[in-house]
Amino acid sequence: MGTLWLQPTYYSDFECIGAACEDTCCSGWGISVDRETFERYQQVTHPGLGPKLQKVVTIQSPGQSNDYARLALHGASCSLIRDGLCSVQADLGEEYLGRTCATYPRIVNAADGIWERSLDFSCPEAARLALLNPEPDTLLSVSADGLMEDRLLQIVRDRKEVQGQPNWTQYARPVREGVLQIFQNRRFQVEKRLLLVGFLCEKLHALTESGQEEQIPEALEVFRFAMDAGLFDQHLEQAKANPASQLAVVLELVVARMKVDYTAPRFRDLYGEFTVGLQLQGDSTVPELSIRYSEAHDRYFAPFVREHEYIFEHYLVAYAYRTLFPFRRSIADEYLLLSSYFGLVRALAIGLAGKDQTLFGEGHLVKAIQTCSRALEHCAAFPGEILSILAGKGAKGVAGAA
Repeated sequence: MGTLWLQPTYYSDFECIGAACEDTCCSGWGISVDRETFERYQQVTHPGLGPKLQKVVTIQSPGQSNDYARLALHGASCSLIRDGLCSVQADLGEEYLGRTCATYPRIVNAADGIWERSLDFSCPEAARLALLNPEPDTLLSVSADGLMEDRLLQIVRDRKEVQGQPNWTQYARPVREGVLQIFQNRRFQVEKRLLLVGFLCEKLHALTESGQEEQIPEALEVFRFAMDAGLFDQHLEQAKANPASQLAVVLELVVARMKVDYTAPRFRDLYGEFTVGLQLQGDSTVPELSIRYSEAHDRYFAPFVREHEYIFEHYLVAYAYRTLFPFRRSIADEYLLLSSYFGLVRALAIGLAGKDQTLFGEGHLVKAIQTCSRALEHCAAFPGEILSILAGKGAKGVAGAA
């Protein structure tokens, strides 16, 4: 019997579409090679590929196992791509792929004694598979074994040796389950669900910071009762977003992302479509833009989302599950980051709605989520930039997120 995994229902349905992918993972990223694969590459005798592997794969971090070496890029693409396909897989077989290439977009975590796996929405096919199902997703316990499972297990074991455990508590499992239940509570609009999670995170942050973690189970029960009894409804109604303030922050965050690291053309193109949708020009003022932003939201974005809120629901649920939310950093910071990512996706999608108007549909929203997931979540320096910018504006906790 193989390892027992906890995974979303869609996980086992994923298959890479290879050269047909519109945003291939073989372009725009540094590609890490684990030590075991690096050493295998040194022994390859294939007349064409062997010498090339020894030339383009070089040691990067001798003290690490998963990120031991790096694959040189040709421009922005992997130097081993041939006719849109991987020459290693074509000439040597899938078993010669390194852990990163073999497992992406699969994500694996060891959480509270349980092996968890999911899919990264930076992959277009994974995003489509997960986001377009109108039904709520569930987590399944699945027994599996084989080469893929071995590689995933080795990744998380090596990661734990290097990075240590996340900011974990003995109450992490019920907290995470509670968060997922809120995100799937369809009695509330999806933005309201995000605020409810914020209210819960504020309480949890206060308890953990004051050393009162033993009160977390009771706090979860009280929160569920208050939510079901409608005690948060008035607060949710009063938490109204200011379009001008929202736009100003979004524009600042997008510029910050483009400055902090390499930004793929797909994200720049998305931002370009956003600017077209809002008729953003050099002399545009925030009040003018906020009027067009609100019009695009009310006329084209909101009517679509009312019928397709499950797309945002799946996005929030999957993000919380695969990132061990809210236990990688402080709970308060984790919530601000999630809210910022959601806000950026939502704002850019509203710009797309302003551009394509009645043609705005599923493809636009999936593109916004996938493109932002790749450009924002995979940039190691960006979370610090987000928190710094928000701190400079005095945006903290639920009030700042709202």
